Amino acid sequence: MSYDYIRNYYGIEITVNRLVRHTVTARYGKIKPEGRSHQHYVKVHFHGDDHYSNCHPRELEFVAHDE
Repeated sequence: MSYDYIRNYYGIEITVNRLVRHTVTARYGKIKPEGRSHQHYVKVHFHGDDHYSNCHPRELEFVAHDE
């Protein structure tokens, strides 16, 4: 199961490929599968970026649909 640490510690259910909005930067992206390191962060591919970013789970807002 992916993102077990975040589910257990923060009580937040992380779903891969779900659209999120980063509350600090107001950028949108999709959640990617958990990596081997930085398991206390959520791996997000923001629109327009070539790389993934590690985001704190409390800084993500889950979007109901693709905007």
